[in-house]
Amino acid sequence: MKENTHRIDEKLDRINDMVNQTALDTELHHDTLVDSIVDDIRSLMNKRKNIRNMFVVTHVEHGKLTSTDSFVCKADEIHFTDTAKDEQERSITIKTTQD
Repeated sequence: MKENTHRIDEKLDRINDMVNQTALDTELHHDTLVDSIVDDIRSLMNKRKNIRNMFVVTHVEHGKLTSTDSFVCKADEIHFTDTAKDEQERSITIKTTQD
């Protein structure tokens, strides 16, 4: 009985080792694949002509326009979301209401 228990334990250990190795191999493959995809996307996005659209989703008054202008400014483009001159100079959006 003791010998059978020992054999079962050995088999379970081998199975456990195989499962762990498979998980490690899968994780390494996944990390390599993700790194490769990220590198590919970065190389494509480094070409400005490839950038078409972007979107920002937040609650009201949480800096969507300011953030968007900051991103565009970093890309050496003009401020396009704030149309008034004082908004562009101050890099803020000024909302007004009309009666």
